[in-house]
Amino acid sequence: MKTPYLLLLLLFVTIIESCSPSVGNQVFYQPVQKDNQANYAKYVVRIYMDKFGYYYPSTAINIDTGDFFFQHDKKTFDTDTSGGNLFAYFTKHREKINELGSYYHVPEDKDSCKVYNLVEKAIIKAYADSIDARIRALHADQLVFLIHGFNCSDATESFKEIRDTISSYGYDKNSHNVYVELYWEGLQNLEVRAGSAIPIWAHAQNNSIYVGLSLRNFLRSIPDSIPLVFLSHSLGASVATEALFNTTRKWSGAPDVNDAEELKRLIKTTPTPGHHRIRLVMLAPAIPGEMTFLDFEARTPTHITAVQNNIYPIVLGYNPKDYAVSKRFLAAKVGTTTLGSNYKWHGQYEIDRVKALLVDSLGYTSTGANNLIRAVHFTTKLQIKPLGLQDHAVHSYLNFDPKVTHEFFDQLFKN
Repeated sequence: MKTPYLLLLLLFVTIIESCSPSVGNQVFYQPVQKDNQANYAKYVVRIYMDKFGYYYPSTAINIDTGDFFFQHDKKTFDTDTSGGNLFAYFTKHREKINELGSYYHVPEDKDSCKVYNLVEKAIIKAYADSIDARIRALHADQLVFLIHGFNCSDATESFKEIRDTISSYGYDKNSHNVYVELYWEGLQNLEVRAGSAIPIWAHAQNNSIYVGLSLRNFLRSIPDSIPLVFLSHSLGASVATEALFNTTRKWSGAPDVNDAEELKRLIKTTPTPGHHRIRLVMLAPAIPGEMTFLDFEARTPTHITAVQNNIYPIVLGYNPKDYAVSKRFLAAKVGTTTLGSNYKWHGQYEIDRVKALLVDSLGYTSTGANNLIRAVHFTTKLQIKPLGLQDHAVHSYLNFDPKVTHEFFDQLFKN
C-alpha cells in the first residue's frame, strides 16, 4: 500500500502527541502554571519558557493573551511566531514592565530591556533557590530534568507518569530525586492541514535551540557537584542535547535567517555544563543521530576529548515503527528523526552510525562507544493499522511492554 508523502507528514505532525489546544499554533503556559499550583509536590520544580527561552513570571503577573500573541497585524498564521515573545511583550508595555520589575524588586528604569534582564536573573535565582531547598530537605542525590516534545501544551500528566514509573520500579529507594519539569514552546499544529505542517515543525526545531541554550544558561546556577539527569521525549531531545553540547549541525537550515548570528553568539558565550556526572536519556528522540553527535565533543568554551567527557551514559529508547519518528520511510526527510527510529540508510542503522562516528572521529574505543551509547528497542501499541505504525505517546512507551521499560530505566539508574 502506497501512502502519499504529504499524508504521512500530516499524520506525523498532527497526532505526534495528544495535548490540549492553546492560542493558534503557539502555546500559552500561564493557565498551566495556575493549574499546577494545585499539583504541588515537594520534590518537583516546574519551569515555563516561551519560544526564545524567556521565563514565564509568577502567575501574580497577568499576561494579556491579545497583546502577547498578536502584537503586529492582530492576526496569527500557521508559520507566524512573531508573537508569544515574553521579552517583546513586557518591554513594549511600560505599565507591564513596571509591574514586573516591582514584583521582583527591580528598580524602575527608562531602559525596559535592562529591567527585563534583571527580572530574568531574579527568576533564575528563585528557581535555583527552590531547587537547592528541595535537594537539602530531601537529601537528594541527583536532579532529574523532564523535557516534553512537539505539539504539547500541557505535559503535566506525562511528567507525572514518568515520575510514578520511576518510583514504581523502586529506583528512588536508595537514592532521592528532585525533578525539574520543563514546559517549553514546542508549538502545535491545530489546523490539520498538510500545507502548514512543514513550516510549523521547522519553527519548533528552531525554538528547541533557543530553549536548549536558555536551559544551558540556567544550569550555571546549579552546583557542579550535583549529578544531573536529562530525560526527554520526542523533540525534547533537541532541547536536551542543545543544553549539553554545541549541536550546530543538528538542524541544518532550520534556524530562521535572522536568528543564525544570534544563535552563534549564544553558543559561543554560554558555557556548557561542567557538572561531574551528567546522564542523558532520550525516549523516541525526534532528532537526527549522526548529525547531532558530530558535535558531541564541541563544548563551550573549548572542545574536549573522549577522556574529558562528563555525559555518561546516553540511553536511547527507539522504535522503528513509531509513526512520528519513522514517518514510515521518511525518517531522513523533512526534519530528520532518524535517531528515534534507528533508521537504516546506506546499509547502516543510525545508532551504529553514531557509535562508528565516536570511534572514527572523536577518539573513542569500540568498547567505550558501546558503553556510552545504550540502545533499548521499544514496541508500542498499534496506532495506524493500515501502515503498521505504532504509537508515539509517553504513556505507550511506559506501559505497553513493562519488561522493556524496566530495561530502559535500568540502563539509567543501575549504571
